[in-house]
Amino acid sequence: NLPTLQVQLLDIAMLTMAALVIGAESLWYPFGRDQGIHATIAFAMSHGQIPYLDTYNVKPPLTTLFHWLSQAFFGSSVQAIRLFDLLISAVTITLLYRLSLVLYHNRLGALCTGLFFGLLYYGENYWQTAQTDGWTSLFVVSSLLTLVSGSRNDSRKRKAKMLLAGSLLGLAVLLKYTIIVIALPM
Repeated sequence: NLPTLQVQLLDIAMLTMAALVIGAESLWYPFGRDQGIHATIAFAMSHGQIPYLDTYNVKPPLTTLFHWLSQAFFGSSVQAIRLFDLLISAVTITLLYRLSLVLYHNRLGALCTGLFFGLLYYGENYWQTAQTDGWTSLFVVSSLLTLVSGSRNDSRKRKAKMLLAGSLLGLAVLLKYTIIVIALPM
């Protein structure tokens, strides 16, 4: 049996707090090479320049959009992308918790899944955090959760959920082209 909604919300609050505590150190990390490049492109966007036309960009479009959003929400600073990364990881941890609950019906396992993701993700150094590689997890986990929940619906809802799951994987590819390697088998 799944825990009650109230218990799930409490679990999600605890996991979000854990993600923020585990990842707080990253707020003092310097820019890595990629963060500096994309912060510059995002800054140029906020001044009317168009990526791929006015500013050189070799990465997929959502990478630049995420950096632009981080500056729009948190200002033009080194911490902006790190704060945005904390939000993305907290949401990913929540989705992993929910996916684990749906698959295994085990509250402790679901809590551990979310917690271990945060520990592994922020256990790396500044070169590995606030990167598209980690952000793709948001869309891949969302897609898996949609696939699993869609398999339990009637035919019409299932088709809509399968379309949504595929679209979420498409967004992951727009963050990191190489994600197509795992997207195709899914």
